[in-house]
Amino acid sequence: MATTKRSTNRPSAEALVAGDRHLMKALMKDALQEGKRLAKAVGTSPRAGGMMASGGAAR
Repeated sequence: MATTKRSTNRPSAEALVAGDRHLMKALMKDALQEGKRLAKAVGTSPRAGGMMASGGAAR
C-alpha cells in the first residue's frame, strides 16, 4: 500500500470529523443505510452476521 506524506500543520480527516458531532451523526446514518441497502441486495439481514461472522472482513 502506498503511503503519502502529510503536512504536519494540517489536521487529519479523523480529527475534523470527530470535532463535528452533526457530521459524524450524518456519516454514521448514511453508513447504516448503505449497509441495509447492500444487505437487501445480497438477500441477507444486516443483523445476520454476514462477513463478520465468517471472518471475511474482520480487521
